[in-house]
Amino acid sequence: MRLGSTPYANTSTLLNLFQTGTANPDRMVITHSPAFPNWGLQYRDSDDSFHFLSGGTTVLRVGLAGPTALQIPAGAGAGRVLTSDAAGNASWQALPPPSGPAGGDLSGTYPNPTVARLQGRLVSSAAPSTGQVLKWDGSAWAPAADDVGGLTLPFLGSANVPGDPAFLVTNTSSTNGSTAVYGLAAADSGRTFGVEGRSASTAGAGVFCRATATSGITYGVWGQSASTDGRGVFGYAPASSGATFGVLGQSASTAGTGVFGLAAATSGGTWGVRGEVRSSDSGAHGVIGHEPPGGSGHAVYAFGTLAATGTKSFQIDHPLSPETHYLNHFCTEGPEPYNIYRGTVVLDANGEAWVQLPDYFEAINRDPVITLTPVGSPMPNLHVAVEVQNGRFKIAGGVANKRVFWRVEAIRNDLWVQRYGYQTEQEKEDEIKGKYLYPELYGQPKERGIHYRPEPEPVRDETTKP
Repeated sequence: MRLGSTPYANTSTLLNLFQTGTANPDRMVITHSPAFPNWGLQYRDSDDSFHFLSGGTTVLRVGLAGPTALQIPAGAGAGRVLTSDAAGNASWQALPPPSGPAGGDLSGTYPNPTVARLQGRLVSSAAPSTGQVLKWDGSAWAPAADDVGGLTLPFLGSANVPGDPAFLVTNTSSTNGSTAVYGLAAADSGRTFGVEGRSASTAGAGVFCRATATSGITYGVWGQSASTDGRGVFGYAPASSGATFGVLGQSASTAGTGVFGLAAATSGGTWGVRGEVRSSDSGAHGVIGHEPPGGSGHAVYAFGTLAATGTKSFQIDHPLSPETHYLNHFCTEGPEPYNIYRGTVVLDANGEAWVQLPDYFEAINRDPVITLTPVGSPMPNLHVAVEVQNGRFKIAGGVANKRVFWRVEAIRNDLWVQRYGYQTEQEKEDEIKGKYLYPELYGQPKERGIHYRPEPEPVRDETTKP
C-alpha cells in the first residue's frame, strides 16, 4: 500500500491498493484490528466490487461494474422483499399475505376474499354442477347448462382450421328425431333458407352431408316441404357453360341407386322423377340414361307401361354422313300391343313347309295373323294350311323348292297383360277433364296442360350476398 506525501498539493492518488494489473488478489482496505482481519471493507479486483465483511461473510456489496450496483446477500431469496424495522434495520423477509377488507369485484377480507362481481355485475352464489358454464341470466352471472340459450345472435366468426371443422356440434342422443344442427327461417313469406352452405373452391361443395351408418335405411340428405307448391330438395347450377349439375346423385353400392324419386301420394298427377329441358337442340334431353356399350342392362327401364306423346325412334349417326347427320327410324304404332315374328322358309317337293315358332310363342301371344310372300315365282295358291298349333304352322300350295317370306303378328298376352290389360281409348280422370297433353294444339293456354306446373321462382343472384 502506498500513501501520497502531499494529499492536498496535487491530484495524485492518496491511496493505491495495487501497483498495476487487473487480476490482483482480494485485499482488505480497512480491518477492525489485527485480531479481526476478516471484519471490515474488502476490495475484489475479480469483479470490481467492495464487500463489507462480517467474519468473512459479505453483508453488503457495492459493485463498480455490471448491472448489479448494490447487493445485500444475507437472507436474500427469490420472492423475498427488503423491509425495515422501527429502528431502521433492513433485512430480507418473506412477502406477507394481503390482509384487510377486499374491494372492487371481490368481497370479504384477505387472505381469502370471494368473487362477488364480474365487470361490476353480480355473481350468483349458486353452486354449479358438472358440465355447466357461467352465463348472464339478465340479473346475475349464474351456472347454467352449456346447450341452453345458444349463441348470441347475430353470430359471425372465422377460423383457419386445416382439415378439421371450424364449428362442430355433436348430439349424442339416440332418440328418434334428434338433431345435431337445426336451422329455421321463421318468416312466412319471401325466399328464405333454414340452412345455407357455400364454397368458393373450384372443387368445393356448398353443403356436404354424409350418413356413415353401414346398415339401415339412411339418408345423406333429407329434404321436406309442407307447401302445396313446395320442393323437398332444390338444386340449382347457375353457370351458363360447363358440365354442371343442379343435382348429382351417386352410389358406390352394387345394389345402390344414384338418384331415387318417390311420389308417395296415392292419387293425383304425381311424378317420381321429372326431367325437363328448355333447349330445342338435338342434343338436349329431359332425362338421359347411360349404360356401357354392349351391356346386358338398360339405359332406361320402366316397371310398368311406357308412353310418349311424340314419336318413338332409334337414333344413330347416319351411316353415309356420320359427321353431319343422324338417322332416325320410328316404331310402328297400333291400337293393340303387338308382337311380330318373321322369317324365310324353303318349300318341299310338294310346295309345302312347316314353320317352327319359338317354344314360348303360345305362352305370351294370342290371335296370331300370318302373312306369306312368295319369292322367285308366282304362287297363286299359296296359303296357310294349318294355323298355329303347338308352336308351329303349315304352309301349302306353293312352288316346289321355292322360298317364302312369312310374318306372324300376334297380340301380346303374357301374365302382365292378362292381369293389368291395356286401354286403347282411355277416359281422363275427373280432376283433369278439360285439360290437354298439348293445349296449344287446340288453341288453349298452357295453364290448361295436364302436366303444367308453374315455373319455379328465379333463384336469387348469390354473388350479391355478403
